[in-house]
Amino acid sequence: MTQYTDSILDYNYACSVAQDPYFYDIGVEYFRETFKAKFARFPVPPNPHLKTTLESFERDGCDIQIKIYKNDTRQKNLNGDTCIIYAHGGGFIGGGFELVDGLCQDFVFDLGVTVIAVDYRGAPEFRHPTGPLDFMAGVQHVRMHAEKYGINPNKIFLSGESSGGCIAVAVPLMLRDKGLLQVAGVISINPVLNTHRWANRQVHDCSKEYQDEMYFFTSHYLGENQDVFPEYASPLLIENVEGMPPTIFFAAKSDPLSVEADQMHKRLKEVGAVTYIHIDEIAIHGSIRARYYYRFARSAYDSLLENIKKIIG
Repeated sequence: MTQYTDSILDYNYACSVAQDPYFYDIGVEYFRETFKAKFARFPVPPNPHLKTTLESFERDGCDIQIKIYKNDTRQKNLNGDTCIIYAHGGGFIGGGFELVDGLCQDFVFDLGVTVIAVDYRGAPEFRHPTGPLDFMAGVQHVRMHAEKYGINPNKIFLSGESSGGCIAVAVPLMLRDKGLLQVAGVISINPVLNTHRWANRQVHDCSKEYQDEMYFFTSHYLGENQDVFPEYASPLLIENVEGMPPTIFFAAKSDPLSVEADQMHKRLKEVGAVTYIHIDEIAIHGSIRARYYYRFARSAYDSLLENIKKIIG
């Protein structure tokens, strides 16, 4: 593990070594491999007391994997029967357990919870709404087997970063609309909440490079399915946001996506929902992955933890 540094430029350089900033001109497979490499630049020290288990459930004829993260030192943690179900980021097209192992581990020990990650299927092979439907099925699977996992089915929270943050917001709306038992809360980290405006190139208040990057992700995600449950692909488009559980938004001021998090937070507040938002002044999109190496990333992660504790205790 390296010593902490303050340099955001150094962080950006480390990321650019792992992944060409113009990855969207190269292709999906290049992005997937180099996105993993970007996380590998900032390894999280393993905790010897972490116990992980791989399982799967079936949906739509496919096996969907889940990974359970627990503290093996005691049956009951600080919030021992609380569970966070996590959706990885990766622009709806990349991701996997190896990208979230570190954060899920740290949530286990820093929050005293069980974490279960769902490896939902991604685009372009599986366009929207496959991802949210896979994740919702994962939530139902975990709830159905709550006793096996040692959790309280009424203390299930959803979380995710970036594209995963979108899915973590969409699924409670889906549960509400289907009349299913609602989750206890949502922790949405750096979410994209209006994929349609990016896929249709309706955003002009940020750099062309960022516009191209977001178009790459969202056009692959939506494809020909732009009109299929658009409110779940872009939660900001939904007319009625009532019935959402307590929700935390965490965003970076420098990230154009922070506008979407702020808009959703305000809409929830207008209908009386319990909602909090933290827009970090220094962090950048995805930088909490480097929390063991850069002070600005560690500070952002610590702020995230403090905000999560507002709804999980």
